[in-house]
Amino acid sequence: MKETYINFLGAKDTFGGQEKRLTRTVVSVAAKVRRALKFKGKLSITLTDDKVIKEYNRRYRKKNMPTDVLSFNQDGEAGLLGDILISVATAARQAQGELDRE
Repeated sequence: MKETYINFLGAKDTFGGQEKRLTRTVVSVAAKVRRALKFKGKLSITLTDDKVIKEYNRRYRKKNMPTDVLSFNQDGEAGLLGDILISVATAARQAQGELDRE
């Protein structure tokens, strides 16, 4: 059974042709987290851009701005733990900011 589903949603050039590398990295990290936390069930992770995540943030959190991560708990419905949306651009900017502060 496939445990982690990776989706890409956004402008065509959002990921710079790095979809395979991003998929491998995200699946690897998700597997480690799942083992550490003893998660059972499926997990859906969508990598997206600021425009898409801003729309989800506005719709579900009433905040009209991009964010790094949104998560939606599915309570195990149909064997799905939840959905995670990650804005690759915002997460990268935040990571760079952390590196700049070190």
